[in-house]
Amino acid sequence: MNLTGEDQRHLREAQGWLELGDHIAAFETLEQIEALHRAHPDVLKIRYEIYAKAGKWESAFELAEVCLALCRTTSRRSCGARIQRVECQAAA
Repeated sequence: MNLTGEDQRHLREAQGWLELGDHIAAFETLEQIEALHRAHPDVLKIRYEIYAKAGKWESAFELAEVCLALCRTTSRRSCGARIQRVECQAAA
């Protein structure tokens, strides 16, 4: 599943808000992504980061579980990179 150009723009914008420290604006921007694409791994990663910044650890944990389940269907190299990002965020 590939993101549309519009959804890619929303994803980059949400990442930008996170980098600026505004997880609320990042969340609002991510919500503009088409519902069909909200399960895309890149979208889930940003959503995880939003929940972590907001201190919503239960939601972040649930997303981490989803990401790990997705890893089981992708290559080991891709999975390892995703797990490492999730572990780093959880430790922060």
